Amino acid sequence: MVAQVPPQSLEFTTFTWGAHMKQLRHMLTMGAWGDTDVNWSAALSTIASSTSKVSSQPGLRPTNRSVANLLILRGNGSQHADVNTFAHESLYPIWSVDSLNVAVNETKLGNYEMAAGLLSNCQSTVMPASRVLPRAYGMYSARAYLHQYFEHGMDNSSFDAAFATVEDIVARYLAL
Repeated sequence: MVAQVPPQSLEFTTFTWGAHMKQLRHMLTMGAWGDTDVNWSAALSTIASSTSKVSSQPGLRPTNRSVANLLILRGNGSQHADVNTFAHESLYPIWSVDSLNVAVNETKLGNYEMAAGLLSNCQSTVMPASRVLPRAYGMYSARAYLHQYFEHGMDNSSFDAAFATVEDIVARYLAL
């Protein structure tokens, strides 16, 4: 038995580039690492659309901003997929250069007719780093496992520099 999609429903399935772009855009704005992490119940008003009317309203900007994105499209019709939703200015800081790069290839990826992937240098790394940092501070102040690092040439200033670097990265991504 083969499942068939009625022609009027094709626009709402994953068999179109528009559906792929919509899902990837939602994943990007929500900071999801994969499609299983997407909060589909999130209010659409918190996500900036690709229209300038929405981006001009102060409370409506994406919850996750990117320095740059690489969008990879493989499969039938990838040359003609509309990628404008990823070029919208609300996704990037004003100083970002070459914020969107797109790679397309008409060749299928394995058995998939269409495949889309997004590699993003974005704020989604802030939360995991923010959660790990207090624990690392706690372990450092308790002197846990430090002897193993000291045996290989590290000292207290190495740890201080590492903590400062992570704090700086978190602060910079939060400022996007």
